[in-house]
Amino acid sequence: MDELIQRRFNNMFNSAVEGLWMMTPDGQVSFYNQRFYEQFDIDCQTTLDNWIQLIHPEDRKPFSSNVTTHVQAVGDNSRVITQYRVKKKDGNYIWIEGTGINQVDDSGEYMVGNHKDVTEQKKLEESIWQLAYFDKLTGLPNKDKLTLDLSKRTSSVTMVTIHFSGIKSYVSQYSEFILTDFIASLLECFHLFSRYECQCYRSSLDTFSVLIAEELSDEELGKLSNEFIHLFKTTTRNNVSYFGDAYIGIYVCRNCSLSSQEIINSSYQTCEYAVEKSKLNWVIYNDQVKPEVDKYFYVENHIKHAIENNEISIHLQPIVDAKSGQLKSFEALARWETEQFGFIPPDEFIPVAEALGLISLLGKKVFSKSAEFIVQYNQTWNCNLKVHVNISALQLLKETFPDKLLAITREKNAKPENLVLELTESVLIDNNQQVLEGLNELNTMGFPLAMDDFGSGYSSITSIFKLPFKLLKVDRELANQSLIESEAFEYLQFLSTLCENKKMEMTIEGIETQEMVEAFVRLNVCSYQGYLIAKPMPVDQAMMTDRLNNPIFN
Repeated sequence: MDELIQRRFNNMFNSAVEGLWMMTPDGQVSFYNQRFYEQFDIDCQTTLDNWIQLIHPEDRKPFSSNVTTHVQAVGDNSRVITQYRVKKKDGNYIWIEGTGINQVDDSGEYMVGNHKDVTEQKKLEESIWQLAYFDKLTGLPNKDKLTLDLSKRTSSVTMVTIHFSGIKSYVSQYSEFILTDFIASLLECFHLFSRYECQCYRSSLDTFSVLIAEELSDEELGKLSNEFIHLFKTTTRNNVSYFGDAYIGIYVCRNCSLSSQEIINSSYQTCEYAVEKSKLNWVIYNDQVKPEVDKYFYVENHIKHAIENNEISIHLQPIVDAKSGQLKSFEALARWETEQFGFIPPDEFIPVAEALGLISLLGKKVFSKSAEFIVQYNQTWNCNLKVHVNISALQLLKETFPDKLLAITREKNAKPENLVLELTESVLIDNNQQVLEGLNELNTMGFPLAMDDFGSGYSSITSIFKLPFKLLKVDRELANQSLIESEAFEYLQFLSTLCENKKMEMTIEGIETQEMVEAFVRLNVCSYQGYLIAKPMPVDQAMMTDRLNNPIFN
């Protein structure tokens, strides 16, 4: 009967899809289930060493370590599960999951367990891993893998973020897979980093990262950046023409307590700062650059809150009559004072507001404060002065913009004729019909229009005089140039005569010395604006400015 039961047990083992095994303390192994183990070049009675020889070389050491640890844990009947690769008779490897447990009975100590084939499971896991952590087009690890790798660091690392302009607009027209040749050329450039222990990642459509497992000096990083940018231009220019430039932001992390996201953000923000501000196309986030980078992103992160909570104020700069010196008007200039960075110039926060789609909101706030100021000023001094307010071409692209300005004007009990709207030459570049219609509508409503910073761009004089501008403001760079070059001064003379014939006023900006005033006497200039007359001043100070008293004509 015992023999029959034994035979039935053997048949049951041999029909199982898993392998069963037993190992004695001296390393003798018995395998039960011929069907499972016949795929390996091994006997059913063998040794642990013979089994280890079938295990993949990369998996042997951790397997042996696990077995030794478990065997030594006498009396511990907990299960130990290990996954490793085992070589079959045909030379291929399959993944085995082995489960073992210590046992003790009258015959002594031994270990029993089972083996099962988990190759398909490992393939699925690998497929999921590839989808989760690798870019399909390039085969490079993605941003999630970068985050994971950064979390495992144990020492200083250098993170390099590289942005390639022009790719996104090209892909939006065609397809990402049209970039195959470009990607191939691009990956050649990344070989520059192979001199270090590093890993490259594709973080997004047009941004790549390189994680270097050591701390590099600023000098070496600067040299590496220049080499990469030069190689990128020479390698890819011959193959494709739809991209722009490469921009590099570098962050050296010495603090192992920083999170992966903090490191990524620092490198990404430095790269974005390089795109906007760097003439070299690369920036290293060091003690010298840190304040500027931090301020740049403070502006980006806080400008909306500042506008909505009236943190943006206006300062007023006087504009005086060129003949009498009497105060003629003010220009309202947006100002932002912060606790963390102090005064932030408008040329730093206005472009950000435009990029974030906040320029209309900002413009309305400034216009409202300007209208309120000029009403109060004229009432206080019993006069009829004007205030100049800058508006953006982006605002004119909104059909409702003129009506909203008129509504604010009425709300503040102001008059359109006291609110001069200044526009830069950019409104003329694209000859946008909607912009031109907006200008004509504002003119019809009674708002005087002024062309600001004339001479800083490339506008056609003919197109300017065809539009309803009442005032031309000469850029201070052109004004300064006219003092050292006779051709530039003759150009101003011609411009002055043209304005007189067209019944347009002409203002010269950037008046900083008495010599400039004396030089421009020969021109038929209507007004002056500049630091010699007065710097922009807060509303309270501007409100106390006596319009009949100007120091440059005393």
